[in-house]
Amino acid sequence: MRNARQILDIVLAAFGPQILEPGSDADALADSKADYQALAHGWKDLVDSYSKNDEDSSKLILSTTEARRETHRLSWPKLTCGQWLRNAQGVLSSMASNYDMPRLFLGQAAAVAALVAAAIAAARCVNDKAGSFIPVSGILLVYGVMMFASSYVEEEHHFWYWATTAWFAYLGVRGLKRYARPLCQFCQPLTLLRGNASAALQTVSATAMLLATRIVRSWNQTGQKFAGEPDIVKTYLNTNPALLWCLIGATYFWVHLNLISGLSGLPTWLSIPSATALVLAAFTFKVAFTLEDAPELVTGFAKSLLELTFTRDPSLIARARTVFLGLALLTALTIFFILIRRRISLTQSGTTTLLHLLTLLCITQSRPANIPVYPLLLLPYSLLPVLSISPIDISTTVILLQHTAFFALGGSNSIASVDLSSAYNGVGSFDVAAVGVLTFLGNWGGSVVASLGGIVLLLGVADDNTKGGGHKGGEREIDNNDRGVCDRETGHKGVDDKWGVWKGHVAVLTVVVAGGVVGVMAACTVLRTHLFVWTVFSPKYLYCVAWSLGQHLMVDVALGGVVYWLGVWERGG
Repeated sequence: MRNARQILDIVLAAFGPQILEPGSDADALADSKADYQALAHGWKDLVDSYSKNDEDSSKLILSTTEARRETHRLSWPKLTCGQWLRNAQGVLSSMASNYDMPRLFLGQAAAVAALVAAAIAAARCVNDKAGSFIPVSGILLVYGVMMFASSYVEEEHHFWYWATTAWFAYLGVRGLKRYARPLCQFCQPLTLLRGNASAALQTVSATAMLLATRIVRSWNQTGQKFAGEPDIVKTYLNTNPALLWCLIGATYFWVHLNLISGLSGLPTWLSIPSATALVLAAFTFKVAFTLEDAPELVTGFAKSLLELTFTRDPSLIARARTVFLGLALLTALTIFFILIRRRISLTQSGTTTLLHLLTLLCITQSRPANIPVYPLLLLPYSLLPVLSISPIDISTTVILLQHTAFFALGGSNSIASVDLSSAYNGVGSFDVAAVGVLTFLGNWGGSVVASLGGIVLLLGVADDNTKGGGHKGGEREIDNNDRGVCDRETGHKGVDDKWGVWKGHVAVLTVVVAGGVVGVMAACTVLRTHLFVWTVFSPKYLYCVAWSLGQHLMVDVALGGVVYWLGVWERGG
């Protein structure tokens, strides 16, 4: 009875004390269909049914004889405290969340249908053995189960960090097994020599990817339980602005070199000045922006750069628009060269040049402390070909790196972690489309770069498959016997066309996204009365919408499809 009185206080606070006033008309309460009036009538019946001689209501028990004599005018029988408490719980829960259950089930059914359709498409489009789907299936299964625990939702980043680390370790070990036995008994010494060299190269590549992943994991302490714990940014960069700007400057210099290489097909008098002017404009904008946002971080060389004559006067809006205009012009020029099938670069493909331009855009939208992470995010795509990967391996890597990048750059499943600092770069007045795109790039920039990096790598693998040469890297080009053994070991069934590779890639990504949506929607439906439904599960559902509509449909499928088409066209497809 003591618990019932505590719940009664909550009911009275929600509906007002007048529902229990002595003057209340019992017949009016009985005729009404309001839930709170049913509770009031039930409480009166409950109190009247207890012995009036006992002052401690918690010790009163309603006798079965009285219960049989009790005549109730309402549909809810309230014979015991437990029954009344359960009814009160239902009423209070429905106040906070009046769910339309048919629509919830309809949405769940649509998500399941999407998952089934994507799984069928993946099975038909991916020409690989069944065992290659085990990593993706494992990721999807564990992720779906994890969504039913609020603490795991809050600390989701650990799952992606450990999964990425385990995946790179698996690729390294699998690559070493390729050279565990001689390929030709008549040339065993030569094969062993070549195998040892390739094994060493694969070991170095896998180790470098694991090291880069470890640094990325430690860059920002995200999540909701340990967000204030030490990390690289708090411990080393915020306390040492000189080191921060050295790393930022090195990242912009890395982008500068990539752009010079990506525009090397143009005349020298045009390529180098264009790349230099664009990178310098982006760097000075970032310095000026940081000076306004966090002036304590701008010291030394970075601050003196703004005092130069040609960088002193422009406003932040003008600086940002200059960067965006330069990126748009070079992007349009690159696409034009691809469409007319002329090389804009002598050392790389046009799609790689587009990737570097997109990287500069995402860097412009990122917080200064996160800029040095971008070279580490693209490092695996430079090393993965050494491990002789298949298209589904690339798809799995893209899935893992997208989520790892999102959380490593400070994202979480909390609405409070949404970064709006760069949402108005170059925007003079509010524009919902421009602000929305800039906000998305400011929070999902690392994921966008990881997605397009996978597309560029996928184009290379598609080229190899079309030519019948297998994957690049390692000792795949030693001789026909070596190529045949490697192909059998990786489970290839034949040579795929380039668009078949793309369809398989999209199908695998869609399976993971649709499976994640099913898991999140099921968790939100089952746990709709959970204490943290509005603080944990509801924000996670909103992030699920952003991942499925923004990152998957707009970036992976739409933008990725355009870039892939440009790559196929550039290669004469």
